[in-house]
Amino acid sequence: MATEYRCTYHKLLDEVVGHDILSDVAQKLFEVFLATKTPLHLGDLLRLVFDGELDETLSRREQKESIVEAIEELWAHAIPVMSYRKGYYVLGENPYLVSCEMDRIEEEIKRLQERLASMRSCFAEQVSYGRRRR
Repeated sequence: MATEYRCTYHKLLDEVVGHDILSDVAQKLFEVFLATKTPLHLGDLLRLVFDGELDETLSRREQKESIVEAIEELWAHAIPVMSYRKGYYVLGENPYLVSCEMDRIEEEIKRLQERLASMRSCFAEQVSYGRRRR
């Protein structure tokens, strides 16, 4: 059965993403998002991803952690999984969202680098002050 895509961007993602680059959980999650037209609750994601094919020996907590890791993996491959509202997720429909998220991450990295530089400077001053007091 052919997948009905909600938008051309989803079709593009499906064509570009090779089945060998994603982990089993991330691949299954991606397929679930492509096949579903409405936002899915975490419970639905757990049921759709883990019932049947994948390892069912994982505890519920481990399954939730696997879903979170899979969402992060999808984002790492520029596949936008959006939090629709608390506990609901949907596949983003716009490449602009990916661009905005990358910009946000770059700003966060810049902020953290500035914080690290300040911490190093203050630490060096503290160590230097401690040596002078001896």
